[in-house]
Amino acid sequence: MKSQTRKTILTQGARLVYEKGFNHTGIGEILKAANVPKGSFYHYFASKEDFGLALIDHMAAWAASVGDAALHDPDASPLTRLRNYFQAYADRLENNGFHGGCPVGNLCQEMSDQNERFRQRLESILEQMREKIGQCLQQARQSGEVSPGIDIDTTAGFILSAWQGTLLQAKALKSAAPLAAFRQMVFDHLLKSGPPCHRQS
Repeated sequence: MKSQTRKTILTQGARLVYEKGFNHTGIGEILKAANVPKGSFYHYFASKEDFGLALIDHMAAWAASVGDAALHDPDASPLTRLRNYFQAYADRLENNGFHGGCPVGNLCQEMSDQNERFRQRLESILEQMREKIGQCLQQARQSGEVSPGIDIDTTAGFILSAWQGTLLQAKALKSAAPLAAFRQMVFDHLLKSGPPCHRQS
């Protein structure tokens, strides 16, 4: 029962924070949405910092659930899986009227400067995202879809950075144009033409 109530608090908290931001969402508001007595917050979380860390993990898992299925499609090639991974997020953003964006990216912008433990947790989540992209690129290299000289780490990091910037622009412009530009530049140019290679020592 306690674990289910804690999950409900995090689910409602994630929904409200996604809509309003972390700083503009009060604990009382979250508890009210979760139908939990106002004075019982510390029964489920040791501190507000503990809640913030748990909220980051919860929202990261929520974000991952959108595109991870595409990365594990056994019938698609590695680059097709990667393209479909980003397309799943693009479709969600478009269907939501370009409101919200990436939960992880939003949290990075708002929470990284507030608390070092928050920043470290967000850094770890970004690294997990980069690794997912890198694994697809590694498989694409093995299958011959990309240049054998591709620098996996550098390219994966660049694609992740470009994607976060793309989502930010799409939100600001309320337009799918940045999403289309991302697909074209990454899949029709960067990966097709042979991205950064390993430096020769």
